[in-house]
Amino acid sequence: MIHKRLMVGMMSTVLLLAACEPVDEATDTEEDVTDESVETEEAEAAGNETEEDESEEESADSDSEEEDMPESESDEADTDLVYDINAVDLPRPEDLPLDTVYIEINDNIPFFTNEELEVSEPFHTYAPLDELGRVGVAEALLDVDLMPAEQRGSISHIQPTGWNQGNYEIVSGNWLYNRSHLIGHQMTGYDGRDNLMTGTRQFNVEGMLPFENFVANVVEESEMQVRYRITPLFEGENLLSHGIVMEGFSVDDDGETLTFNIFVPNQQDGIELDYETGDHALIE
Repeated sequence: MIHKRLMVGMMSTVLLLAACEPVDEATDTEEDVTDESVETEEAEAAGNETEEDESEEESADSDSEEEDMPESESDEADTDLVYDINAVDLPRPEDLPLDTVYIEINDNIPFFTNEELEVSEPFHTYAPLDELGRVGVAEALLDVDLMPAEQRGSISHIQPTGWNQGNYEIVSGNWLYNRSHLIGHQMTGYDGRDNLMTGTRQFNVEGMLPFENFVANVVEESEMQVRYRITPLFEGENLLSHGIVMEGFSVDDDGETLTFNIFVPNQQDGIELDYETGDHALIE
């Protein structure tokens, strides 16, 4: 089942950062047997047969009870996992700002189906811009052959929806907004309008970039294929996305090297954002 493979992958991603395995130990004990008279041995033998019969009956009852036992807690936890982003209660604009640059969702298990993970030919696709000009889902099967050899060119002529640039001393680099790639340039070299959204400096550099670097490193150094998907979230007709869902899964080793499913809020500490228009103001 997909969720079992993914769970292995999630655990392995954590182990990549801090590996430690518990070791179980067991000891055996021996009992001394003393000699008794023939009569005593016969009596004990008869008693032992009775005890063995009772033990067999108890064992049978125990097996029956085990069969009737409810599923373990881990099995119940597995049933809580979902494979549809629409079934997850994600933060909304009014829930921001969060006190973190990202949160794990669905127990960090991606929403990919078995069919989506069986794809073997590398690709990257982008949803058409909607009637408001907003970006949609971008997904890929990343491969080392897709990675660009050249440096990124200028994208300053592109203004995604919600692009109301601001300059604040409390923001790293001062500029509030970045043109944030859904699928990073380092993975495919694609800088089209349908791959760029308005994201805060914090969202882009602290939220997305560490995961993008992790994915790119796995693809380049291990030459593994990684199933990857970015889903931008817009409330109603808001022009500024309030966050994205990032999913990654290393296909070659069933997710042992890389597995994640996170929500990255589009926010900036100390700045209040208007997600309807992209306007902003310093929080007093």
